[in-house]
Amino acid sequence: MPLCFVPLLTMGVTDVPPADSGLASGLLRTISQAGSALGMATVITLALGHARKLTALGQSAPQALTAGFRWGFIATSAVALASVLLSLAFLVRSRAAKQ
Repeated sequence: MPLCFVPLLTMGVTDVPPADSGLASGLLRTISQAGSALGMATVITLALGHARKLTALGQSAPQALTAGFRWGFIATSAVALASVLLSLAFLVRSRAAKQ
């Protein structure tokens, strides 16, 4: 995941006028931090909810928590993949509209 931050920041500020580049960079970093916090909260919420269900069914706490985090990471990975696909589709449309 860290390998994509620099290319994403570069893409995010490419068409910004030089006078606004500092503002755009700051906005992107703020959104990145907020997105990271929201993603972490989502994974933990999904993991603990699933783990509670599994412990209620009689599974041990460590196994339930591991399964819960697995489920949380799979769910958020699916959302991330959908976001990438939507971003690419938007980028293609944006470039096609400029030509």
